[in-house]
Amino acid sequence: GVVLFVDDDAKAGGDGASWTTAFRSLQDALAAVRAVGGGVEVRVAQGVYRADDGAGVTKGDREVSFALDVAVTVRGGYAGIGAVDPDARDVKGFVTTLSGDLAGDDAPGFVNRAENT
Repeated sequence: GVVLFVDDDAKAGGDGASWTTAFRSLQDALAAVRAVGGGVEVRVAQGVYRADDGAGVTKGDREVSFALDVAVTVRGGYAGIGAVDPDARDVKGFVTTLSGDLAGDDAPGFVNRAENT
């Protein structure tokens, strides 16, 4: 099957085909999944990903969410760009966070995220 890569440290304009050309946002990868039609695995590197990041998404839009299709597998916990082995996966060591804190200003301990999905 098709594998797409996401890393918030990637250069802008990536196509998701490899770690070197990874998407910067999970939303961009999910849009690509819809274009392919399913049967895709999305590997997400350590970092924080917000639903309002990505092409075609309005920054700060409180109605936007990560819409997962049935035929997509999203896996977090990858080392990603800059690691000796970017495919190394350790969900506790390379934490991937899908955050609802759109403004980045929630107080410490505020629970609004899903980790290592």
